[in-house]
Amino acid sequence: MDLVFQELVSAHGSAEVAPYVHTPDEVHEAFLEFCHFEPSERVVEIGVGDGRLLLAALRAGVSSIAGFEIDPIALEDVSRRLAMEGVTLGDQVTLHKVDAFGEPPVGFEWEEVDTVYAYLGTRGMKRFGAVLWPLLRPGARMISVQFPAPELQPQRVETMRYKDCRTEELEFRFYEYIVPDERRTTRSAATAAAAAAEEEGGLTKGG
Repeated sequence: MDLVFQELVSAHGSAEVAPYVHTPDEVHEAFLEFCHFEPSERVVEIGVGDGRLLLAALRAGVSSIAGFEIDPIALEDVSRRLAMEGVTLGDQVTLHKVDAFGEPPVGFEWEEVDTVYAYLGTRGMKRFGAVLWPLLRPGARMISVQFPAPELQPQRVETMRYKDCRTEELEFRFYEYIVPDERRTTRSAATAAAAAAEEEGGLTKGG
């Protein structure tokens, strides 16, 4: 699998964040079981590719999903696949043709996202941890296919195995990260401290 990965990297994009590599169809069912999406979740996919996982998530009942993709070949592929499936862009599906690690699109807020998932490389996951992880709300999830986030501690890790068309056994891992509540506690403490300081200041002025 590493040889295939490297071959695809050389053909499309860069391993810096995420080469244009398809998630095998055999992995989709296990991935969706691992994610266990709720219909009300606001879901984001980083690196949509040709839209296979995005469509699988929609079939699983996700009511709102946004995708980020900048690879021109992938954008052509996902547009074609969505059209074949009769899926139009709108309230249920949004496709952002910008870098997920850059300036957020107009009207998009990372703090409103419930679950982010991606099939990024190691450097891509490290960048996620540094850039996007701090923007997610407490309780939000990040689910990574195959590559862990180097500086984050996963809450769950599962491994699935399958045989490809050459009967070669391959292995995929899923990692789930949940933004801790301590951020909320920190914010609440800061808010309380500010309120106390303001009240104390008011009492001082009033005296």
